[in-house]
Amino acid sequence: MGLRNTKLSAFVWATVLVFALALACAVAVVVVVRAAPLAPYAWAQRNRLVAHAMGGVDGQVYTNSLEAWESNYRRGYRVFEVDLRVLSDASVVCSHAQPSQATAGEFKASPLAGGLTPLTVNDLAGLMARYPDAWVMTDIKVGRGAPRDSVLRTLRSAFSGTATSRSRTIVQVYEEADWRYARKLGFENIVYSLYHQKTEDLAPSIEFAAKNNIRFVAMPKEMVTKDLVRQARLNRIWVGVYTINGDLERSEYEKLYVDYTTFKFAVGTTF
Repeated sequence: MGLRNTKLSAFVWATVLVFALALACAVAVVVVVRAAPLAPYAWAQRNRLVAHAMGGVDGQVYTNSLEAWESNYRRGYRVFEVDLRVLSDASVVCSHAQPSQATAGEFKASPLAGGLTPLTVNDLAGLMARYPDAWVMTDIKVGRGAPRDSVLRTLRSAFSGTATSRSRTIVQVYEEADWRYARKLGFENIVYSLYHQKTEDLAPSIEFAAKNNIRFVAMPKEMVTKDLVRQARLNRIWVGVYTINGDLERSEYEKLYVDYTTFKFAVGTTF
């Protein structure tokens, strides 16, 4: 009987040991996977197009309006680039052009061209709550440094009421200081937009992105070259090209960079 118990105990401990080793190996694998270069952002994997300024609607472009969002959502867009500006009362609104020196209330009470509905950042938070599969990509249209930081703080505060809003926010940064502050506030989906950079600074900017695990860079179509795209892709960085508004132009870019996955920004009037 004692020998039987001894054998049983040995079997039990052997089983436990094997399970523990398997668990340890599993943990080690997780650590290795997380330490390895990360795959492209989920939004970039699932969406090849971004609705620029929320996309075109009723022949109007760059409106950042409610109707633009709703119309392009119905057309299949799930990533909405939004221009953010600051009003005289320090409120943040969705606007491509510089609004007049108005308060948020005055801004909301003034329909856009064609009677379209203007949006504040709080309205944007409401849309994020109503459309849980949508992403917002920021384009902050204020000066460098503290003004941009203030917009990001306002955005984080507005989105705090929706569990996944911040994780579905893609922040465009334009220089290293912007990136540091966005990360400090907890934004993880970053696009390094290079349109403020000089030509000689483009390659070093991609090197900076690679070093700091920024996995997406964007640039105007006038800037993009095959060498830059190759450099980015060798570092597992996706490339955004903007603004492309027609199927023919889109096709030309896809042929030019057939070996490198490129990403397109679109006003959304023809796709």
